[in-house]
Amino acid sequence: MVKKRTTIWPYLLVAPAVLIILCVVFVPVINAILMSFQNYDLRRPKEIGFNGVANYMEAFSDPLFWNALWRTLVWVIFGVGFQFLFGFILALVLNQKFRFRGIVRAVSMVPWVMPGVLIGLIWRWLYDGDYGVINDLLIRMGFLDKGIAFLSRTDTALPAAILSVVWQGIPFFA
Repeated sequence: MVKKRTTIWPYLLVAPAVLIILCVVFVPVINAILMSFQNYDLRRPKEIGFNGVANYMEAFSDPLFWNALWRTLVWVIFGVGFQFLFGFILALVLNQKFRFRGIVRAVSMVPWVMPGVLIGLIWRWLYDGDYGVINDLLIRMGFLDKGIAFLSRTDTALPAAILSVVWQGIPFFA
């Protein structure tokens, strides 16, 4: 029988990372949970006190909460779902052998490595109602008579935002 030797060295090496994760992730989460049970008004910091589940009762009785929850679910389900689906398809395509596969692999990573601010500016330009590229193409093809302000309309803003986040996330899933 071989005795297993235990050493503390691996635990010492991992300890700083665990400590940082505790401080950066878990402490704020616990603090937010505790604050959710308090009457917390930043204008009157001395009047902070425990109010039980009153905050939750107020949120659950507000129709705006349910509307926001629904839109969040749509965002997550369609955003992540399409990222996974198209990322999986892209991964299958990029796994095949074809000419210039290396170049196609490199170019397919561009949306993922671009800064979010730049992606936002690009998609805002594409969706613009007056001089946007998408509107220009749809008008030239005869689908529209005049441009649509995609990000200003309630029926097109969420799908437009989902399309842009899917475009950015496909390479990550691939």
